[in-house]
Amino acid sequence: MGSAITKVAPALGSVFGPAGAAVGGLVGVIGKAFGLGDSPTPDAVLTALQSSPDAAVKLAQIEADHKDKILAALVAMRQADSADVSEVNQTIRADMAGASWLQQNHHAIESLLCVFLVIGVYFLLPLFKLKVPDVPEFAFMMLGAILGITAYKRGDAGIQAVKNDA
Repeated sequence: MGSAITKVAPALGSVFGPAGAAVGGLVGVIGKAFGLGDSPTPDAVLTALQSSPDAAVKLAQIEADHKDKILAALVAMRQADSADVSEVNQTIRADMAGASWLQQNHHAIESLLCVFLVIGVYFLLPLFKLKVPDVPEFAFMMLGAILGITAYKRGDAGIQAVKNDA
């Protein structure tokens, strides 16, 4: 639903998540403008948007009339994102400061396993004339994230070590 709204009212569309839910009750505001009552479902709003010939005009008017509410929703979303990133960073810092060797190095071990997996699947299997399995795209995204975090944190740790020695 957000992508359908973003084409006409970018600020309004940006507060909609991938599931179609909006922060700050904006689904209800849009639903009222399209005559869907006080608590319409995101699917009903999307259907109304697609079937209404004057949807663009109504959405632009909603965006103009509710700028404060939209801005507050955007700020709330950014704060939630910032809190999520902060929590992940705290977890990574706790891992790096852990007492056990495994806790401090599990990202590096996972990275090595990823490298061995890629070598095994894409070099050794064809070398031995065995069928190469289809690997879903999300698996590569996960492996890339692991490798990226590991490289970044190891590089950051190396920089800190150099700064501490200087």
